[in-house]
Amino acid sequence: MATAALREDWLKALTAQAADALGPIADVIVEQAAEEATSFDEIRRRVSAQMEQAARLRFLRATEPLAAEVRRAMTPAKGAGAEPRSPAAPRPAAATPDTLDRSDPGFVESLARYLSSNLGPDGGALVHEAARRCRTKMQLCMRLASAVNDQALKDMLLRRALD
Repeated sequence: MATAALREDWLKALTAQAADALGPIADVIVEQAAEEATSFDEIRRRVSAQMEQAARLRFLRATEPLAAEVRRAMTPAKGAGAEPRSPAAPRPAAATPDTLDRSDPGFVESLARYLSSNLGPDGGALVHEAARRCRTKMQLCMRLASAVNDQALKDMLLRRALD
């Protein structure tokens, strides 16, 4: 069975490969994919979907050996009774100043107020729903930016994500 440290190593290796095509935002994209996917191969597909065709092919080719390693590690040994856990299984994250833990409710509330004033009451609900699905402030801002159509709001959220 794969340990949490191995899962973290696999995701870090995947992030490093993705960074070649996606730049510094690769961390967020891999993290979101890992939260939503049920297998390592699905994480790879979700991340590669954010790339241009040539970069996608290079990324998938470069990460195939890693995916094969994950598949081998996830295959239960003969006679083993327990099913292996996916590397995408939720894992506790250490609280950092960027983590969306309960120590900084003001951040979420300020975003909710700002989006409510610009989008109406649905803006606040959008922020609170996204906050339940995100682990970091950057991830929250990126998710919100992808959900709004107003370019000025989108730009503000992307700037806030990079702060």
